Amino acid sequence: MRGRYGFGYGNWELTIKEMDPATQQTQPGATHTGKFYFKGEYFAEYVNRDTERPRREGETKEWAELFGVSLSDQDVRDFEGLERIADDLCRHLNVGHSVESWCSRHGLEPVRPLKLTL
Repeated sequence: MRGRYGFGYGNWELTIKEMDPATQQTQPGATHTGKFYFKGEYFAEYVNRDTERPRREGETKEWAELFGVSLSDQDVRDFEGLERIADDLCRHLNVGHSVESWCSRHGLEPVRPLKLTL
């Protein structure tokens, strides 16, 4: 993945980029990093996961409440859906495919690199 890419889902946005190789050594299996935004405000860091690990029921909402963020059940579903989408894209990129081919596979418009700084 060259550059930074952004995805939106419900009230969420996620920007991701390829992880610096030096950082990859400290987080085995991680290849991409980014930031989640909820209603335009920074929410959390993103690091792709090598294998899918379902979240424990209520985990996302409990974590958000620690920081004073109240999420609806739909917000939680959207966040977890966006996270799964990003993990799928990263797996696709890690085997040598392009962002464009991933978008095509899912019937999406090709994404454009973002000019924003993470």
